[in-house]
Amino acid sequence: CLGSGEHTVYVLQVTCNARRWSVERRYSEFDILDRELQRVWAADPSVSLGELPSKVWVGKLTKETQARRKDELEQYVNNLLSNPRLVLESAELRAFLEVPPPDDPGQGPPPVISRPYSVSSVD
Repeated sequence: CLGSGEHTVYVLQVTCNARRWSVERRYSEFDILDRELQRVWAADPSVSLGELPSKVWVGKLTKETQARRKDELEQYVNNLLSNPRLVLESAELRAFLEVPPPDDPGQGPPPVISRPYSVSSVD
């Protein structure tokens, strides 16, 4: 219920340069990421940001709504990760996924961030 303090946490499995970890995010954190990416990248026609699923404003998320949102968030993140410029240049995306900064950005191959294996939800 609204105001009950209940929320859903989405767990992303991230792999970067053969290292794998989990990142837990609430919907509000996806929303902040999206607003920051829109602010920085919206004017660049070579970058497709996709569309963040809409917020549910009233009441508790049903299991059906949670499952649909999980799938939509997974699609959203996978879309972001399909753009090499975002993966390489977006400090916002790297921070959201907790990707460590490159040791020496001018040396060696760029990091590879795999698409999340899954986005799961925890009540």
